[in-house]
Amino acid sequence: MSFAKKQIFPIVKMVLLAVLFTLVFVLIFAMITRWASLDNKVVVPVTYALKVLSILLACLIAFKRGDNGLIKGLIGGMLYFFISYLLFAALNNFVDAKFNFIDLICLTVSGGIGGIIAVNLFKPKEAKQN
Repeated sequence: MSFAKKQIFPIVKMVLLAVLFTLVFVLIFAMITRWASLDNKVVVPVTYALKVLSILLACLIAFKRGDNGLIKGLIGGMLYFFISYLLFAALNNFVDAKFNFIDLICLTVSGGIGGIIAVNLFKPKEAKQN
């Protein structure tokens, strides 16, 4: 199997799935926020939680087979941060787009954790026993 197919494709798949999940989750949360009239203090923590959940779900789907879950997850989490940053900044016409190091660290670490969980969760039975 080629390097690109084995190492790069799962990372790209994870990033695209995470962005898609985030868009869906944020859209659902926006409808709930509008309906329930939630305070702005609630929006930021829930948005962080939705991003982390999106990354974890995407890792579980994209990294079913393979190794190097930590490295793939860290790279995927970092790429997800930059792509989602650009996407949400573009949706807001680049007004109030601020780079957030806490977001970068949180999403990169959650990608690494998701990669570790995904690779170890779906190991073949023979590999788990050794």
